[in-house]
Amino acid sequence: MIFCADCGSPFISKTWHSNSKYRKVVWQCEWKYNNSRKCTTPHLSEEEIKTVVVKAINSILRNRKEMISVLGDTLENVFSIEALEKEITGLENELMLTKGMLEEAFQKMSTLGSRQKEASSIYDDLASRYSRLQADYEVMQEKLGKRKEQRVTIETFIDALKSQKELLTEFSPELFSALVEKMVVQSREKISIYFKDGNTFVASMD
Repeated sequence: MIFCADCGSPFISKTWHSNSKYRKVVWQCEWKYNNSRKCTTPHLSEEEIKTVVVKAINSILRNRKEMISVLGDTLENVFSIEALEKEITGLENELMLTKGMLEEAFQKMSTLGSRQKEASSIYDDLASRYSRLQADYEVMQEKLGKRKEQRVTIETFIDALKSQKELLTEFSPELFSALVEKMVVQSREKISIYFKDGNTFVASMD
């Protein structure tokens, strides 16, 4: 969930001085020293990352009630699924009707004799219509699936906000997972935290 602004690679953890009292866990770009052009992004200690995350989450929690209200409205309006489900049901009905007409047209082709060419043309038109409907149906199903995923993300976000009534005093893995989509490290002066509701918090370590 932590990425390098230079090359887009994820940060990985490394343990420094693992066998001494100075043992320290740091995070740095996976390809920092493996590219022909060395990434300029700094390494960050685990404690520094936790500090930044706490700052970012607290910036959200300070407006918790307002955000819960806004996100609730967003669920009802932007991420509503009722209209999509209704449209999909309409496409399903059209597909069933067209399929029945296709089967009927196919049966007629073998019994019309001299008019078989006309029947074949009707069948081809129906087959094209069925293919278009099927393609539209698949697109709408994919759109519905994504919309449902978005709803779950926002609902989880709201639940997390409702459960945390006070500002954080220490790092919370549960809230980090529920609220934060990713972190992008550009420098110690610019670390961007992207929240799952679309908000962004820019922090500095210095």
